Amino acid sequence: MAWYEQMRTRWAADQEIARRFLSDVESGIDDNGHAFICGSYSLVLNCGHELDHFRLRILYPHEFPSRQCHPEVYLECHRLDWQPGGDSHIEPSWRLCLFVPAESGLDFERPNELAQLFPHIHTFLLRERTYQRDLRWSMTKATWPGPARAHGNAGLLEAIRASGTKIGRNDPCVCGSGKKYKKCCQESIAAVASDQRRKGM
Repeated sequence: MAWYEQMRTRWAADQEIARRFLSDVESGIDDNGHAFICGSYSLVLNCGHELDHFRLRILYPHEFPSRQCHPEVYLECHRLDWQPGGDSHIEPSWRLCLFVPAESGLDFERPNELAQLFPHIHTFLLRERTYQRDLRWSMTKATWPGPARAHGNAGLLEAIRASGTKIGRNDPCVCGSGKKYKKCCQESIAAVASDQRRKGM
């Protein structure tokens, strides 16, 4: 049985939280059995000035909820104006790379944790807006305006090293999939580490 069927109260609570941060909210279950919430997010500064609007899709993994398993956030707008890839921290699928789950401090085993995801989204969109502006102006390359990990498995390896702790084969994977490390990114991260050692990095 899917988590949203077992935890109907939690699913209803997450939809209610989304309505606090998003407008024009839609929710449901997609063809792959994933719960989702879509809505419009207004990027507003502390002074009250509204910078932009974004249509976001929050997609819940099957393994939800667990500490290292978080909803994924996709951008459903700006696709004609913005460029994914490079240092944008937007994947070709338009999934936003908001953080490394193991470093985020988020724990979706806790109820109401969705509310803690939106500050990450807010900061990310502010930086992304600056990055995309700089990319348009430079026409070549822009630099991400803030701290960031490397992309892909290299970034996950950075996070593992920075934590100073060893991740066991049966621990949740640092990528946030909810799968065990040995059944997810262990092999690919080990390959990155081996390549770095070979290059003397």
